[in-house]
Amino acid sequence: MVGVLGGFANLWLSQSYKFSEVSLVTPLKYMALVFAIIFGYFIGMKYLQLRLY
Repeated sequence: MVGVLGGFANLWLSQSYKFSEVSLVTPLKYMALVFAIIFGYFIGMKYLQLRLY
C-alpha cells in the first residue's frame, strides 16, 4: 500500500510541475519532510531525539 500511495504521490507531483510554475510547486516537495515528522510524532509515537556524543 505504501508503494502504491508513493507512486501516486510521485505522479501527482510530476503533473503539478507540468501544469504550474516550478517556483510554486518546489516548496511542496520540501514540506514532505515536515509532514513526515508530524505524522511520525502523532501517529507512530516516534519522538525526535537529538543526541550529540
